[in-house]
Amino acid sequence: MSRNSLVFKWGLIGGMVSIIIGILAYLLNLQDSKMIQYLSVLIMLACVVFSHFEFRDKLNNGRATFGELFRVGFLVSLVIALISMIWFYIFVNFIDTDLVFRTLNKAEADMVARELSAAEVEKAMEITKKFVTPIYMTLIGFFYTAILGLIVTLVSALVVKNEIQEPLELNETEN
Repeated sequence: MSRNSLVFKWGLIGGMVSIIIGILAYLLNLQDSKMIQYLSVLIMLACVVFSHFEFRDKLNNGRATFGELFRVGFLVSLVIALISMIWFYIFVNFIDTDLVFRTLNKAEADMVARELSAAEVEKAMEITKKFVTPIYMTLIGFFYTAILGLIVTLVSALVVKNEIQEPLELNETEN
């Protein structure tokens, strides 16, 4: 197995599990649940960590530098982000077509609850409507996932790295 196939394998696993979790959250009406958000982070963390261990132990003879692990983990994160965002774009355009409408309504209700004036709410909603579209939501989701993947990768690479070299053997004449 090559590094690229390892990246694709763990990215695909993470992306598919994220899609399954998203479908279940939709069916159980748990889209706004913090638990689902934490579960998504946990899925990415698991995929990055498993890819790091597999790279270090199976592809690199038990050794891996921080840089090597960073590349592997971040690429896994990007594959997960890409798959998840393609799915989200399909989901919001063809399955849950009211998501944008509900998001805008919730934003407006939150502004009213903060006791903003009608003029302030109207002005803020004009700006919000420009950014709460399927394409912007997809792009923001991709970048959010990529940044989260960056953080997860940094932590995992620091923990999993093994750069220790074999100890040098002293010549008997040097003793």
